[in-house]
Amino acid sequence: MKTLQDYIDKLNALNFKDMYNSDFFLTWEKTDDELEAVFTLADALRFMRENNISTKVFESGLGISLFRDNSTRTRFSFASACNLLGLEVQDLDEGKSQIAHGETVRETANMISFMADVIGIRDDMYIGKGNAYMHEVVDAVTEGHKDGILQQKPTLVNLQCDIDHPTQAMADMLHIIHEFGGVENLKGKKIAMSWAYSPSYGKPLSVPQGVIGLMTRFGMDVVLAHPEGYEVFSEVEAVAAENAKKSGGSFTKTNNMAEAFKDADIVYPKSWAPFAAMEKRTELYGNGDFAGIDALEKELLEQNAQHKDWACTEELMKTTKDGNALYLHCLPADITGVSCESGEVDASVFDRYRTPLYKEASYKPYIIAAMIFLAKFADPADILKKLEEKKPVVFCGDLNVAAEEIDLKNPKTNRKNAGFTDEERGKFTELLSAGFIDTFRYFYPEQEGIYSWWSYRFSARAKNTGWRIDYFCVSECLKDRLRDAKILTDVMGSDHCPIELDFK
Repeated sequence: MKTLQDYIDKLNALNFKDMYNSDFFLTWEKTDDELEAVFTLADALRFMRENNISTKVFESGLGISLFRDNSTRTRFSFASACNLLGLEVQDLDEGKSQIAHGETVRETANMISFMADVIGIRDDMYIGKGNAYMHEVVDAVTEGHKDGILQQKPTLVNLQCDIDHPTQAMADMLHIIHEFGGVENLKGKKIAMSWAYSPSYGKPLSVPQGVIGLMTRFGMDVVLAHPEGYEVFSEVEAVAAENAKKSGGSFTKTNNMAEAFKDADIVYPKSWAPFAAMEKRTELYGNGDFAGIDALEKELLEQNAQHKDWACTEELMKTTKDGNALYLHCLPADITGVSCESGEVDASVFDRYRTPLYKEASYKPYIIAAMIFLAKFADPADILKKLEEKKPVVFCGDLNVAAEEIDLKNPKTNRKNAGFTDEERGKFTELLSAGFIDTFRYFYPEQEGIYSWWSYRFSARAKNTGWRIDYFCVSECLKDRLRDAKILTDVMGSDHCPIELDFK
C-alpha cells in the first residue's frame, strides 16, 4: 500500500458489517472478509502512526484489562492498542478486588464497565474455563446495557483463552503475509506447528490451536507435530481440517518433528502441555488439591524430559525449504544454553531470527487496535478518512534533490553527483509513496526548463542551467484544495528563486 486511501479502498471492498458492536472470541468464528478487515485496518493504523497521522478515535473512555495469567507482550500490546486509539487503560487486579470475597462475575463485569469501551481478558490456564468465563462477562455487560446500568456495551477482546489465542495468531499471520509479499503468495506454503521441549510445564494449548485454526484458512499446508500424548483439542483439529478443505490447503499430523520440518517454508516450534494433563490440572485446582497439583507437575516434567530431542536445531533448520524457513515464536522462547540448559531452540537459530521475531511481536498492538476499531465504529473507512483530514501536512523548502530527469538541465552528466544520485531520488520517491504530493509536478507533470536553483558559476542562470530542488509537498488528502503551484523564476537576489503554492 502506498497511501492511506489504498487501505480505505480495500476496506470498502470487504464485508465486515457484523463486526460492529460484536466481540472477538475465536478466529474461526469470523468470516474471511472479517479477518481481512482486521489485517487491513492493522496495517492502516501502523501506516498512520509512521506518517504522523492521528489515530485517536476516542475523546474519552476506558480499556479494561484482566490478566488471570502472567503476561508481558500481550499486556503491553493491549495497553498500546488502547493508547493508540485514545483510550485510557485500567488493569483489574483480582487480588485487590472483591472477587475473593464472593463478588459474582455479573457484578464485577458491570462495576468495571462504567465508561468502558473494551474489555480485554486473558484466561488460559484451565481447560473448559477461560472461553466460558469470557462469554459470562459478555452476557453480564450485555444485560447491564439492556437494563440501563451501562451507557454502552463494552466490546470484549480475547487476549488468550483455553481454546484460542487470536491476537497472537493474527499477529503471526500478518507477519507471514508481509514476509511473503501478500496473501496471494501463501497457497501451497508449508508451515510446521511443532511441539518443542521445555524444562517447565503447564504451557497453554491455545497457541498451537490458534495457529492451526487460522493458518489453514489461507491455502497453506499446515503440519501439526508432537510426541504421542501431547494432543490438542480434537474439536480444533476438526476446525483446521475443514478450513484446509475449503481453502485448498491441507492439514496433517505427525509424531515426527523432522518430518514436519522437511521442506517447510515456516516453522513454529513451541512447547505446550498435553490436553489430558491440562484437564486433570483444572480438576485438581477446582478441588483445591494442591498436593495433587505438585504430583502432576513432577509427572509432566518427567514426561517432557523424555523428548529433549524435540528442539529447533541448526541441523533441523537445514532441512527446511532452501535451509531458510521463516522461524516463528510467540515469545519468550526457552533458548538452549541461554535461558535454560536444554530448550525449544538453539541459541544460534534464535539469534539469527531475533529481529524478525521482534517484528512479529510488533504487529500485535495494531491487531488488537483493529479489533477494537471494527467493533466500535460502523464505518471505519470513513473514520480513517476523517482522521487523515484532521491533521494534514504541508512542508516546503530546499530538499537538495532533483526528483526526475526533467528537474535539471543536464541529468546524464550529473547522475552520480549530490542532489541527483539514485539513493537521494529513491528516498524522495519513498516520501511521495507515503501519501504526499509534489505540487508542482501535480499541475505540470511534463513541464521542462523550470528550475529553482542555479550555480553562481559559468553564467548558469543566464543560460538557465539549473535544478528544481525546492518543493511544496502536501498530504494526499489536500489534493482537492490545490489551485496552482508556481516557481517564480523572474525573482532575482539569490541562487534560489521563490516558489509559491495556491490552495483554498
